[in-house]
Amino acid sequence: MKYNHNNSDTKVYLEDRLTGEIHNFENSGDYKFYSDGNEYKTRFVLHFGTDAYLKESIDALVFANNLGAILDLTSIQSGEFTSRVFDVSGRIINRQQLNAGTKVQLKLNDHGVYVISLSGSSSKTTNFKVIY
Repeated sequence: MKYNHNNSDTKVYLEDRLTGEIHNFENSGDYKFYSDGNEYKTRFVLHFGTDAYLKESIDALVFANNLGAILDLTSIQSGEFTSRVFDVSGRIINRQQLNAGTKVQLKLNDHGVYVISLSGSSSKTTNFKVIY
């Protein structure tokens, strides 16, 4: 994979969830990987922003589906979390207390753009953007 940043100030990182590697395109250039074609669809995640975001993220996944979004905490071993779903105007439309190891369906009523904020007891917060 190659990223052409055209002198942009935005930092772009590629997270390879299979290997656990986080690749900084600005410092390292191309990212080379091998695939047998059977890896899962969510192997790669692009992160835009600062290094601190990557160090403070919670290892969760979000998938859009026909009812809204699925928040998947099955890769997390322990902890309690609070999820909040914001609509594009900043209004909280859903709030839930969750435990590690769970997967929940988040119902979204209207099609649009949402932010799902997941906070842990260690004061880490990760935000996911969902287009539904």
